[in-house]
Formats: sequence, C-alpha cells, structure tokens
Amino acid sequence: MTVRILIDRPSVRRAVLLWAAVFPLITLVLALTGPVIGDWPLIARTLVLTLIVVPLLNFLIMPHLMARFGHWVEAGQDNPPLKGLKL
Repeated sequence: MTVRILIDRPSVRRAVLLWAAVFPLITLVLALTGPVIGDWPLIARTLVLTLIVVPLLNFLIMPHLMARFGHWVEAGQDNPPLKGLKL
C-alpha cells in the first residue's frame, strides 16, 4: 500500500526554522542545568528541560524568528506542493 504525503514549502521552511531555534536552545539549557540536574531521573530532567524550552520558544524566540524570517517561510505559498513522499 502506498500513501502519498504532500509537503508544502512553508511547512518545510517552518520546520527548518523551528529546528534552528530548538537545537541551540536545548543545548544551552542542558549545558546550564546539567551540573544541577545531571543525576536526576530522566523523566525529571525531561520535565525541567521542557518547562524551560517550550515557553521560551513559544513566547520569546519563535515570534522574533517569524517576524524576521516569516516572509521567507511563507514565500511560495501559491506554488504547488513539493513532491510527495511514499510511505
């Protein structure tokens, strides 16, 4: 069975922009909190990490990135989707 998923350019660009924000932020938070929470159970470390990263991304970082790069993300909105993926 073949399923086609159509991927539009703005979705791909938004994902790239999100990854560009998430990766360095998670790295920074892990570096800063590591000495304090490094010995905690994984679930507790994950909870602390997400409690810090998600609000920062949602309310601070992504609005600024979308204001700066939103024109690039939304460019080509009227173009046909990228070639579909077969799953």
